[in-house]
Amino acid sequence: MKDNNITINQIPARTYRWLSMNMASVKSFDGVLADASFDVPIQWSLKDRSYSAGLMATALGSEFDDIFTSSNLNEKYLSISKQTSSSQPIKLTCYAADSKYAMIPVYVDVEKNASGTMIIFLGGNDSSAGMAVQVRINLEEASDFRLVCVAGASVDNVFLDVGTRQQANSSFKLEQLFLKGSHIYTGCRSDLIGDGSSFDTKIAYEVSGDDRLDMNYIVNHFGKRTLSDMIVSGVLRDNAYKLFRGTIDFKRGAKDAIGNEQEDVLLLDDGVENKTIPLILCQEEDVEGNHGATIGRLSEELMFYMMSRGMNTEEIYEMMADARIDSVCRNIPDAGIIEEIAGLRKS
Repeated sequence: MKDNNITINQIPARTYRWLSMNMASVKSFDGVLADASFDVPIQWSLKDRSYSAGLMATALGSEFDDIFTSSNLNEKYLSISKQTSSSQPIKLTCYAADSKYAMIPVYVDVEKNASGTMIIFLGGNDSSAGMAVQVRINLEEASDFRLVCVAGASVDNVFLDVGTRQQANSSFKLEQLFLKGSHIYTGCRSDLIGDGSSFDTKIAYEVSGDDRLDMNYIVNHFGKRTLSDMIVSGVLRDNAYKLFRGTIDFKRGAKDAIGNEQEDVLLLDDGVENKTIPLILCQEEDVEGNHGATIGRLSEELMFYMMSRGMNTEEIYEMMADARIDSVCRNIPDAGIIEEIAGLRKS
């Protein structure tokens, strides 16, 4: 690995400088093409092309882009034609290479009135240095795309980077589940450019041991009547560390835009460290921004209610932890991935 560091996951306004939460600094790395399997429905076109640096901003940032550029890797380019719908999801299964960084960049074009779904499963074992996956999605007018990501790689470092650019009345849904990885760096930047475009994300995580989860989600409201919803829920065990940055940015001209952000964190042990940055930026008057967080242990009233029905403390907390993971898991449109998740949670 290279000795120099890169800066990733920067929030747009550095409001928490004294807490060292504004960004993450990680070692740069050299990557190789991941051992990836693509299952692509016939409605989609798939081809290799040179990495398209600078076409779209993502959450991890430009220094992360530079790694893909310097590695001279081709990106996987997926496209679906106008007014075409695919009920069968694209499935990308990516496994880390032994003792190396596995990398795969993906660019998706969803044309006008088209729709589709993509599932990404990240797997691997302790012999790998890590993996880096970047997905950039261009949504044209009235298009609809759903992205489901499951991180289950038992490796040192996992980088999962997402970006979208959305035209009028387009809809993007993001569902993410984080279960394995010593250090996970992830995020999504969505630019709601067209009027009536929307961004909806549901994230669940379970971090245990000495593992770390570093997140950065940014929604830029440019168009009128744009809508964003971020729902994040998770469980921290042992000595786990988690940092969530959630930014809703209302740009000038985004009249009647609405942005919502809600986080729910269940702390199971005294050794965990939880950090949260809810951030609303505003250059427009006629908007509505909401954020809230519930962080801590279960209330005494709920504990008493559950214990009066024969459950002990450990059973109650495990049930509540399962509920957070299941809120995302049960909606994954692939039975094989659901089985993989069940196996990961038992291991």
